Amino acid sequence: MPMADRGRREALVLFAMLATAVLVFGVVTVLNGREETEHPAQVRTLEPLPTQPGVRWKVDAASLFGSEFRDAYVRVTAAGEDAVIVVATPIALGKRRALLALDPDTGQPLWNTPRTGWDSECSISRDGRPACTRQVRDGDAVATRVSFIDPRTGEDDTTATIRAPGWSTIKRAGDGFLVETDGTENIAIPGEISESEAQHLELRWERVTDPPDRQKTITMFDSRGRESWSVKPPVNHGESVVSDAGNLFAVNDRSHGGFTVYRLDTGKAVYSALRRTDDESDPIPDSMVLHPFGFATSSGSLTADSRVEFFDASGARTGELSGWRVARGSLDPVMLVDGDELALSSGAAVGIGSIADQTVRWETDRSRSSLQLLDERYAVAPVDSDFGVGAPQENETWTVLDAQTGDRRGQASIGSRQDLFGFDGTRMLFLGETESDHQPDLSKLSAYDVETGEQVWGLTAPTATAFWQSLGPYLFLVDNSADASPSSIARYSS
Repeated sequence: MPMADRGRREALVLFAMLATAVLVFGVVTVLNGREETEHPAQVRTLEPLPTQPGVRWKVDAASLFGSEFRDAYVRVTAAGEDAVIVVATPIALGKRRALLALDPDTGQPLWNTPRTGWDSECSISRDGRPACTRQVRDGDAVATRVSFIDPRTGEDDTTATIRAPGWSTIKRAGDGFLVETDGTENIAIPGEISESEAQHLELRWERVTDPPDRQKTITMFDSRGRESWSVKPPVNHGESVVSDAGNLFAVNDRSHGGFTVYRLDTGKAVYSALRRTDDESDPIPDSMVLHPFGFATSSGSLTADSRVEFFDASGARTGELSGWRVARGSLDPVMLVDGDELALSSGAAVGIGSIADQTVRWETDRSRSSLQLLDERYAVAPVDSDFGVGAPQENETWTVLDAQTGDRRGQASIGSRQDLFGFDGTRMLFLGETESDHQPDLSKLSAYDVETGEQVWGLTAPTATAFWQSLGPYLFLVDNSADASPSSIARYSS
């Protein structure tokens, strides 16, 4: 093999490794080049599902995109009030992707023809305009191209180029978008790989226990493609969490801990608390909540040295609660709340605090529970399991509490292999089977009434490899299994 061809092949192998890698606390597995958040910033809120949902509409890859996409992997990549965007990715590398906007009520295409190319991630702004990102060649460097799309046609209105290395993500930020590049060096461009070259790629997983430092770049655009600002957070910061109501976003340091908070309108940093080394003794916040009035941080252990500090949207400290911490539940270190309620834990009790008053509204003795807000009306306290090695898995009791008073509502018996999937205002939705031999079982969905704790309905996907997806207020079933060819997406509603 000529040296040039050998070098090209080795570069493609490197791309394949990077294209199949998720940075989680220093261990890399990179999937489609995107860092996946381990937990959501808040409980997903779905439309009301009072009775067992049924298929509202169903589409498949072949009918949407043509027979060449029959076996493509499909998913919903963005959702808004007036459109959902479905993307089809061929299994074989070197083949173009396709995406199409659908009416969320009917499933009918909103564009005359699909958009084909190398778009990787998409989002829809609050004012209903889509945008997508892809990697492009800019001289000798790899850059990110952002396409701002006419929602009526699917064609580009305008484009912008971000000259910063790494895989890109895009998310809604008010009537605009935050585009983030993660700083990964020496990535390849999918559009430069031919189908013949793709046949020689070696796809494999690789774990990196000591990944190199990465410099993220975050750029704000309005929905028409005008750049507002661009910032570079400190190295090794993760994906942002956006609070539209508070006009803030935050990123956390995944290497050493700590956070940086920025204003959404200007990109100006208003707060930073970072640990520079692993052995620093000064406490720094280990969790943060963005809310409509600013943000709150939590630090210290579950003893007398724990405290919650409150800050306004300009970063000015306004007060604290001693002896309490933010109750994280199973959520990400950076969380969102939409109202005045804040879930708290002292180690001996859990309770709800008032952000505006900076006081504890109520507390209850539940030392072996965490506490998680479902919305401004309800909180849920799942009993923590304390099984030893080899101990049998048992059901857990999830107690729903009135977020305003602390009064107990329903109690649901949840299998230890079920995960909280979302909340529809009256019912908690869980993924998984009580007796499943793997966790979670993505094909089974169950709903439990918060007032009674009783299971209201259960729904099992037609194939074991299909999975439930929630985006916006909508519930989807995605089936990419070989038995379901062509791949399909169905919206479910009551």
